[in-house]
Amino acid sequence: MSLGSGLPDWVRISLLTIGSGVGLVAVAIAAFRLRWTGLSLLGGILFIGGGASNLVDRIVRGSVVDFLNVGIGSLRTGIFNVADVALMVGVAFIVFGTHFKRAV
Repeated sequence: MSLGSGLPDWVRISLLTIGSGVGLVAVAIAAFRLRWTGLSLLGGILFIGGGASNLVDRIVRGSVVDFLNVGIGSLRTGIFNVADVALMVGVAFIVFGTHFKRAV
C-alpha cells in the first residue's frame, strides 16, 4: 500500500531491506531460543518464508511485485501478493500458538 513511498530513498531502502533482514533473523532466533513447536513453529516458517520472498524481490528487482486484488463489486482489498498472505497468516499462527501454549 505504498508504505514509505514519501520517504527519502536511503531511508526507504534501509527500512525495507536491512530492517526486513534483521526482523527475519530475529524471528528465526526467537523460534530456536523459545523452542517453538506446533502452530508457533508453523507460523514462524510461514513468516520467514514470506518475508524472505519479499526481501529477495526487493534486492533483485528493487521492489516487491504485488498482483492480487480480491473483492466483491466495489468492495476491494488492497493489492498484495502470496508472500504477504504467508506473512500475515504466520503472525496469526505465532500469536495463537504462543497464547494457547501458555494457557494449557
